[in-house]
Amino acid sequence: LGGHNPLIVTGTAELDRAVEAAYAGAFWSAGQKCTATRRILVKEAVYDDFRDRLLARVAAGKVGDPTDPETEVGPLVGESARDEVLDAIERGRDEGGTVLAGGERGDGEGFLVPPTVFEGLADDAHLSCEEVFGPVTALYRFATLDEALTRANAVEYGLSASIFTRDLHAVQRFSEELQA
Repeated sequence: LGGHNPLIVTGTAELDRAVEAAYAGAFWSAGQKCTATRRILVKEAVYDDFRDRLLARVAAGKVGDPTDPETEVGPLVGESARDEVLDAIERGRDEGGTVLAGGERGDGEGFLVPPTVFEGLADDAHLSCEEVFGPVTALYRFATLDEALTRANAVEYGLSASIFTRDLHAVQRFSEELQA
C-alpha cells in the first residue's frame, strides 16, 4: 500500500517553491509512486493564494506522450489503472469534494488522466484515507500547526512528508511529531 504523504504549507512559506514541489510530488510519474503527495495542507492565511498558484501551474503543465520532452505527466500503466483512478475521482465527487482541475479522462492516445486537484473533501473521505495510484491530490485548509500535524498523522500510512515554512519552530515540531 502506498501512503497519504502530506505536504504542509505554513503562512511563512515561499509559495512558488511550495507550489512547484506540490506539483512535482503529486503529478510527476503520473502520481504512480508510493511517495506521491496526496494531501496538501495549507494555512488559511495563504490558502487562496496557494490554490490559485497551484491551479495556474497545473494549467501550464503538459499531459501526454512520455517521449515528448515537454510532457510532464504521462499515461498510467494501463486501462484498468486509468479506470480505477477515474472511479476514485468520481467517488471523491460523490463524497462532496470539488474538482478544481482535471477529473476526467485525458485527451490523446494512452491511458491519460490529467492532474486532478480536489478541495472540500472531508478528512474521512476515500481520497483522504485511501491510496489513489494516479495524478490526484487534495487541498485542505488548516488554522494551526497543531491541527495540521494532527490531520497529517490521522491516516494509517505515511511514507513521506514535507513542510514549507520559514519558521524554525514549525520545522522542529514537524520533524519531531510527524509520523512518516
